[in-house]
Amino acid sequence: MFVRASPVRAFEDIARQIRQAILSGELKPGDRLPSQRELAKTFGVGRATLLAGLRIIEQEGLIFIKPGASGGAFVAAPDIEQVSKSLDLLFRREGVSLQELVEFREVLEGECAFWAVERASDSELASVRELVEELRAYSSSPQYTWQGFLKKEIEVHLKIAGLSHNRVALAVLQAIHATTIRFVQRLSPAVRDRILEDWAEIVKPMCSRQSRESASRLRQHILHFNQLIVESAAEAELGDSQSGPSVTSEKGATL
Repeated sequence: MFVRASPVRAFEDIARQIRQAILSGELKPGDRLPSQRELAKTFGVGRATLLAGLRIIEQEGLIFIKPGASGGAFVAAPDIEQVSKSLDLLFRREGVSLQELVEFREVLEGECAFWAVERASDSELASVRELVEELRAYSSSPQYTWQGFLKKEIEVHLKIAGLSHNRVALAVLQAIHATTIRFVQRLSPAVRDRILEDWAEIVKPMCSRQSRESASRLRQHILHFNQLIVESAAEAELGDSQSGPSVTSEKGATL
């Protein structure tokens, strides 16, 4: 499975070989890698170099280290949340603007609604309606908070993304929602009724298998609130600029 590591930047070659074995399916989730002693001997490196290579793979979320006598390095199961966190960091490092994210979200979520209606089972689509009903019930319950309401509303969005049966779309949308949540939380709770009305209109065509209408209504919902989110963020940054330099890019509020 593994061969002697290249002497130049050996730790990177170790990471490359292990990564390839996992991505090719030669190593499967739950498999335990050989012991550090065996790996060091196979790669022809010292323990420090081996650990540096393993750390790279661990940071990529491909393996996890379990301590103890029965521990070791194990192949991790695919984790969409880990991918989403990596995308969130990428958005921030690249200076992606809020405007860019919400524009992309509008297009992608509309397509997810279309795919969900085309691909999901009747019971899966009914589960979206159930989430919307739970959201409405929560909005008038003693436990209601605006933050809690927004969290549950995001669950509806991600449920539809999941029913698209496109894991790339789900991972990207999880990252977008994780990145934009603090901007969404600035919206006034007064928009709650509009959110509930929109969802009531979105689930109707979904449950009757009208894919294009479902996509159109979800896009309209997102477009309306994207405008509010961007305007709210711009107002907040304008206020901040009065006490210091503005960080608003030419494309709008930064992340």
